[in-house]
Amino acid sequence: MSKRSCDEAGLLPSQAKRAKAIPDRLSSLSDELLLRILHHVPLQTLTACHRISRRFETIAGDSQLWRAAYYDRFVRPRALGLKWRKSRSAQRPIQDQPQRILKWLDEADLLTRDPKTDWKKQYKIRHNWAEGSATYTDIPVASHPPIPPLLARLQGGIVYTVDSSEGLRAWLYKDNQKLMSRIALSGSNSISSARKPTAFTLDAEPADNAQQFLSVGFEDGSFDIYTYDKAKATFTRLHSHPASSRGMITALAYAACYLLSIDESQTLSLYRFPPGRKSSHGAPKVEAPLMLSSLASRTAWPPMSLSIRTMPSKPMLFASIAYSIPTYVSGWSTAVQEIRLSLDGEIVDSRLASAENEGFAPVKKPSHAHLPHTPHPVPSTTSAWTEPISRPTSLSYSHPYLLVSHSDNTLTLYLVTSTEQHLSVGPAKRLWGHTSSVFNAHVGGKGKAVSVSTRGDEIRVWELEGTTSTRGRRLGKSEDSESIQVTPKRKPQDERTNTLNRTGLRTAFDNAKADSSITRGWVGFDNENVVVLKERDRGSQSLVVYDFT
Repeated sequence: MSKRSCDEAGLLPSQAKRAKAIPDRLSSLSDELLLRILHHVPLQTLTACHRISRRFETIAGDSQLWRAAYYDRFVRPRALGLKWRKSRSAQRPIQDQPQRILKWLDEADLLTRDPKTDWKKQYKIRHNWAEGSATYTDIPVASHPPIPPLLARLQGGIVYTVDSSEGLRAWLYKDNQKLMSRIALSGSNSISSARKPTAFTLDAEPADNAQQFLSVGFEDGSFDIYTYDKAKATFTRLHSHPASSRGMITALAYAACYLLSIDESQTLSLYRFPPGRKSSHGAPKVEAPLMLSSLASRTAWPPMSLSIRTMPSKPMLFASIAYSIPTYVSGWSTAVQEIRLSLDGEIVDSRLASAENEGFAPVKKPSHAHLPHTPHPVPSTTSAWTEPISRPTSLSYSHPYLLVSHSDNTLTLYLVTSTEQHLSVGPAKRLWGHTSSVFNAHVGGKGKAVSVSTRGDEIRVWELEGTTSTRGRRLGKSEDSESIQVTPKRKPQDERTNTLNRTGLRTAFDNAKADSSITRGWVGFDNENVVVLKERDRGSQSLVVYDFT
């Protein structure tokens, strides 16, 4: 049998015929028309256009194309989900809703800087979050475990840490990954006379992006207010509150010139600072705060979470505490207490709500400081038997989500409803996915949460709003338990990384299975990174940064 001959281009006769029959009509079109066409192609086709030519690479990388893709994948499903939950009987298409209802759902930070926003980069970041794909680096922060343990918080691309030996420090972890500034906790620069920090918080609603306010609580019941100048990379101590006889401060929350604290005696105190002024050197000046309210509790158990938030629709401020409650039969439950204030500091009311089922009575707190084990469940005659909930290992509250982690590999999610008329905590929803004990969980913005196991080798990202990712829909997972496990990869070594080794930075997890690191009780995240505080087998501590960019 004779072989078929090929033409000069190396094509078979049938292939050459088809090539002549299908002329290239796209290349002759203008860039505006091609951009219009690419608005209607699937994402796979859009990414494939980058490999055609330099012209198509430029057109396919247009920011408006990726802005539309970002909206269709990450904003529209959330809008549909929220619409469905608000009115299950509504049949009106989402396209017919007013634009103000669909106003990008917590994406104001991206819209305000549009057209400077790199929408292709933002799409890639959200895609990596949905797939759990990240690289990681390691920032050593302590050669031995300090007592009390090191505390850390993350905001605006900076990790702030505080401990008794090294004081208050600011770490830049995105680009250069280095120590930016440090200040001792004592009145002088002597580290040996520093007090022991037991609580740490940042200003949740900073009025000036150039200044970050911080508050540190101490073992003697005192607290300090600091400010960090991002341009000068310097800390300044603004106010030192005297010690208290009620014991150490266990939790703090700071926002809009208000400070909420709770101490060892379970006394909740709300302070208001006078309007800020400038000193003679131009630095912010804080006067002594005014105590607005002080509430004592006998049924609040740790872990606890404090928060301060404002209501956009009305000039109102909410100071909240979420805490654990041991109960019969149901094991452990949660409760939320809110103090409503006007912006001038006048208390409107205080209200309390719990997720405790009807017929269950809370166990009163004993007089001694140590907490007992969870009492054995006893069936109630007024309510059906429910599976007991184990004692919480952490609690995070960011309205309206209250997330509790447990040592039995699960988390519990509560939806808190707060209106002018009432405050309520919805029923518990168990979240499954971890294969080991969950040590800590943190709720952030846009209905997202991150949880970490005790050993720190399992990190999961949760979409609390119930929207499922593409992978979740393929696997048939329910909306209530949708999570993605972070699968980190070692950050590639380059010249920048080699220069950072001189400052003490090194890559994390050289051998994750052999490394006996454990989580030290803190996990935080922003739009691009997850930061976990870990302790190695020899006591050294480090911040492990997972980068989703």
